[in-house]
Amino acid sequence: MESATISIDQIIIGIIAGSLIMVSLALALIAYFGVSRKRILQVKNQQQELTIKYQSDLIQNNITTQEQERQRIAADLHDDIGSKLNVIKLYTHQLEKNHLSKDKKNQLIQDMQHTLQTTIETTRSISHRLIPPTLENFGLIAALEELQEDINQSNSIVVELTQKGAYNLTDKNIELNLFRIIQELIQNSIKHGGNKIDIKIIGNELDLIIQYADDGPGYDPMNIATQKGLGHQNILNRTDIIAAEFTNLSSIGGGAKYSIHCVNGKL
Repeated sequence: MESATISIDQIIIGIIAGSLIMVSLALALIAYFGVSRKRILQVKNQQQELTIKYQSDLIQNNITTQEQERQRIAADLHDDIGSKLNVIKLYTHQLEKNHLSKDKKNQLIQDMQHTLQTTIETTRSISHRLIPPTLENFGLIAALEELQEDINQSNSIVVELTQKGAYNLTDKNIELNLFRIIQELIQNSIKHGGNKIDIKIIGNELDLIIQYADDGPGYDPMNIATQKGLGHQNILNRTDIIAAEFTNLSSIGGGAKYSIHCVNGKL
């Protein structure tokens, strides 16, 4: 009977110990899941904060870009147009004088006409920088071909432009932003010592893909310093505005390479 009693006691103790172990494991699991959930929430909060900061940076950079553009236009108007109009005003004052000879008046009129013509050309140049007329009237490809011709004639770098397939891009705002993005990329290629640029336009009824590559030294796209540059932020701003996908495929020693993808719904 003693051995039976001891055996029962041992069983009871074993059950109690097992129960305690089970409870401990349950508590440990609860604690683990609680900590895990807390960490997941922390990660989500951090991601949300990063997303908010990224969007805030995009907005701020967009505002900065617009302000710089306004300042540049204001400077062009003041320095170029304003100064030329002042010269024309001086010519008109000279012409009001009665003692001027006929030859002198004719010369003043010719000078004034020349200044007027240069003022018109400067005004046209400023308006072209805002919205290129070729882009406005004939579309993205024609504007890029004109840009290609201008750059190739400058002998600073060679641009090759090829088109494959047709696309149904009718939104001038999207075309303008794509054009400005390519302009920015070309300027970066020139600045960093590239000799040749290859631009491919691949389109169909649903998508438009722009593939850009140069033969420059390239860089590491994961380098934070390159991501904080104003030019890089301008590109991100513009792709964000038109809901395009911008992929950086650059590498050190492999040149700068990018892909821009406009999806269906923005075409």
